Amino acid sequence: DYIDQLIADAGVVELRHFNQGRIQSALFDDAETLRQAIPDVGNCFTTLNRTKRAASYCFGADAIRDDQIVQIVRLPFDFDPARPRAMPSTQAELELAKARADECARYLRMMGWPDPLVAMSGNGWHLQYRTIMPATAETKSTLKVIYQAFNEMFSDDFVKFDPTVRNPSRILRLYGTTNRKGTATDERPHRKTYHLPIEQWRQVRPHQVEKLAKRLEKPRLVIDERKSTPVSGSSDYSSLDAVQWFSSLGLYEHHVEDNKHAVICPWEHEHSDSSPNDTIIFEADTGWPGFFCHHAHCEGRNIRDVMALFGDADQFCTRRLA
Repeated sequence: DYIDQLIADAGVVELRHFNQGRIQSALFDDAETLRQAIPDVGNCFTTLNRTKRAASYCFGADAIRDDQIVQIVRLPFDFDPARPRAMPSTQAELELAKARADECARYLRMMGWPDPLVAMSGNGWHLQYRTIMPATAETKSTLKVIYQAFNEMFSDDFVKFDPTVRNPSRILRLYGTTNRKGTATDERPHRKTYHLPIEQWRQVRPHQVEKLAKRLEKPRLVIDERKSTPVSGSSDYSSLDAVQWFSSLGLYEHHVEDNKHAVICPWEHEHSDSSPNDTIIFEADTGWPGFFCHHAHCEGRNIRDVMALFGDADQFCTRRLA
């Protein structure tokens, strides 16, 4: 099913085979022909995006280059645990990578993205989102913002997010084949890759990708100017419905207690780590609602900074200034 969908979206797919220092490529536009060509030794990968190249049906073809991609149809996110060089992952390390991939998928789900294909790559975990975007300089710039921000958000000493897998001719592990990278041991075995079942693999729309990039980039533009950016508007901000406002931004998480609600910090990409309820908003009986994030990067930020960042708080106020 994965190969069928990949060829349906990409048209022509390169199967790249690595074995004992030898690299060979073949291009296919038919799923069954590709399946029959998969070697049972070495490591197998495929391209992800639509190319202007024609199928070759046999090994010996040149590898697809970035300038030969005409459409981006996959957004891959790759999470690998930190481990000794040239060694497969332990099961515990693999589980850390899965938890981080799940965290990223939850974040994107709150941003309105559909569910991704989730796959075990042998040593880590992948998320793959279907999309359809032109392979232009503008698209590359948009994806660069997202991947660099995700590297800051989801990488630490235990799991690494790979910010380099955004190039158009990127190859990714072919699920169903064995990852034979590194020296295998009982604790660190070679594993057969697989993806989890998915009922409906819907596309991420280009405007959703662009909106995410703007959200991840905009705080960087505002941070240094926030002290000199006054909040101005026509509303009484003591009537601001902060819960509805944060919900509309895709940043609301859940009610904590009393007048406190857990939210996603608009500057989350600057955080070195995260924990439950580390960013909250307060509903106030009198006066303006409050915002507090305990991370050092957000020291001194308050509800005014959030207002200045998004500029749409007036829409969620029930009273206007006289």
